[in-house]
Amino acid sequence: MSTPIRRLNTKPGTTTDRPNTVNLRLTALHDLLDRMERRPTGKSIVPRRRIFARWPFRRETVQLEIAHPGGNAATIRVACRNLSRGGLGVLHNAYVHTGSDCRVLLTHYERGETWIDGRIVRCVHRGGVVHELGIQFYEPIVLSEFMPRDAFAPVFSLERVDPSSLAGSVLHVSDDLTQRQLVRRHLQNTRLRLTSVSTIDEAIPSAAVYDVAVIDVPPVEATTTASILREAGFAGAILVVAPDTSPPSRSHLAEAPCRAILVKPITGEFLMRALAEVLIIDAAVAQSSLEDLDVCATKHRTPPACRELQAAMQDDNPQACRQACIRLADDARQLGWGSVAALATAAARDLSQRESIGPVKSAMDALLDAFRAA
Repeated sequence: MSTPIRRLNTKPGTTTDRPNTVNLRLTALHDLLDRMERRPTGKSIVPRRRIFARWPFRRETVQLEIAHPGGNAATIRVACRNLSRGGLGVLHNAYVHTGSDCRVLLTHYERGETWIDGRIVRCVHRGGVVHELGIQFYEPIVLSEFMPRDAFAPVFSLERVDPSSLAGSVLHVSDDLTQRQLVRRHLQNTRLRLTSVSTIDEAIPSAAVYDVAVIDVPPVEATTTASILREAGFAGAILVVAPDTSPPSRSHLAEAPCRAILVKPITGEFLMRALAEVLIIDAAVAQSSLEDLDVCATKHRTPPACRELQAAMQDDNPQACRQACIRLADDARQLGWGSVAALATAAARDLSQRESIGPVKSAMDALLDAFRAA
């Protein structure tokens, strides 16, 4: 847990006419960050010990509150460089003691402006008055709930994935033998159980047993294929493969009920990061959500699937509950509620072999609370 910041002698760290303490407007900030991220060879440096991937998150102004030694707190406006599941990189015009508690104000897609607690773990002088501060969050965030949204450019939490950490069952649907062989080769060093089929009809009898489905079909068929899979009882995450990012592909896949869209060519590393997001990160989010319902709040009316789930729970009908959870997971994914979708998927999976809802009733109650949270 983070140490509460005492708001004593709080004073702004910038004047009102400055966007941030280094006094850089967005264009100048882009120029500076481009230079910082460019090595002599033109390649970026990624330390091998880094766990969470850092994604560009360039913001002219981000509000940061720092608890300085001695108990005083200062609120300043800083320029932002990047964001990860575990922290934030910002630019400031002065040295800050590492270990200082802080909190940063970021915009959540559903909750709006949200304070996130953390601490300063790095302060590096970058030249002139510019210092880069590394902020580590006390609790990891769900990246998709803060990052700009583009289904064709998914953000993955992990920088790199140990193949041996991937376990579970994966369904791969593709009528291209070469692609099926390529995916199998990409995943050969993992602990995944991969089933490759050329048509969706082959997958229907055992659809319910898979954790993830990778669908590689023409974009015009993707939405229908995903729907068939859901109707067959599949409750896991769907990853849709797209041939390109052209307007026709975007149009056909705009309504596809999927966790992410993977654009060809797909490397082994990229595929493993996508699978890790579902099998490792989403699973961790679901577990955290069960323990602490700090999930996306919604101001929308209760989805019909919530009412269906309530009715099925009253009837003690595990299969009807499972179908309602699957629909809730799809609704949540389309709204960008990653933590709620993970919670619904976990509940659906737990119900697959149940004859009564008793053992998992608390999980479904938690799911309903998540959708009703305000």
